[in-house]
Amino acid sequence: MKKRIFTAQERKNQNSPKYKVRKKAWRQRHVAKRNECRKRNYMKSRPEKRTNKPWGEFEQLMILTKDLTDTYLSHALGRSVQAIQQQRYQLLKKGKTL
Repeated sequence: MKKRIFTAQERKNQNSPKYKVRKKAWRQRHVAKRNECRKRNYMKSRPEKRTNKPWGEFEQLMILTKDLTDTYLSHALGRSVQAIQQQRYQLLKKGKTL
C-alpha cells in the first residue's frame, strides 16, 4: 500500500477543530482499535523501565526505614522514586512495620 503524501493545506486542515471533532467521534465508535493502538504505543515506549521484578524482603525493609531518603534508596535499589513510594504505601496499607 502506498503511503499518502499530504499537501500543506491538508496538514493545516488536520489541526482544525472540525477535524479534531471527527477524530474524537471516530475514536468513540472504534474503542477496540483505539485500545489496540494505545497498547502498541505503550509497548514501544521505554520497555527497559517496565521490569516488574518482585520486591525482596531486604528491599522492603530498606523502604520502611525512616532515616533513608527516597533518592538514596532509588540509587541503591535501582528503582524509581515513584516505585519506592508506591511500594511503601502498599506495605503500610497491609500493616507491615519494622
